[in-house]
Amino acid sequence: MNLVANIVVGRHHRNPLDEALLENSTILSRQPWWLLQNLVVAAAIIASIRAVFSPKFLLQKNDWLADAQPGEGERSSQSFEQFSRLKRRFPKQKQRIILLCNLDGKGDIGNDETYQQEAMEMFRQFMEIYFSMPCDVTDPLSDTERRKLKGRMDVLPQLQTDPIHKILSKRLRSTKNKTAFCIVGGVTLADLYPKSHSGINWNFVFGEAVPHKGAGVFSFARFTEV
Repeated sequence: MNLVANIVVGRHHRNPLDEALLENSTILSRQPWWLLQNLVVAAAIIASIRAVFSPKFLLQKNDWLADAQPGEGERSSQSFEQFSRLKRRFPKQKQRIILLCNLDGKGDIGNDETYQQEAMEMFRQFMEIYFSMPCDVTDPLSDTERRKLKGRMDVLPQLQTDPIHKILSKRLRSTKNKTAFCIVGGVTLADLYPKSHSGINWNFVFGEAVPHKGAGVFSFARFTEV
């Protein structure tokens, strides 16, 4: 068995594709060094992914989404075919900027202006690195936009996600944002809750997005001691 093929595929977790690659080890040995180098790097990445993620299993009787469990009624299921048919947005050459919007204003939790600016800049840098796409911080919500927000008081002040999505998606459609791919509402230290669906009310969500509209929002409220 060729040494190069062993390095590329690895000795563990072989699948039919791996076996086919090993069977063609002679062909591999004839490839240019740069191609083999890329294959070795790819194999290392795949091996690290396999080590981190465990395989998915069928639902067990006590799982949240199992029959007669709370998740059965609270969150309807979705087949892979249904997921595949969902409308999606994809970055384009001239439309690939991620916009970040600060939802917190004066009088809100964490309303220190210096803190907010520093947090947004740190967040912007992280997003650029993680998604490998340019990110810009857009203007915070105006007073007019903030009057459209809907909220309630729980353990923490909470904002409903639906009005936020409408505000952000409207911003994204504006002519000055023609190069933007999506807009993310954050940073906010207000807790979030979704609009009630089918009579079911949620206590909170960490975040919620509307992918086909290119708008999303999330909260740091439950990641802090505030």
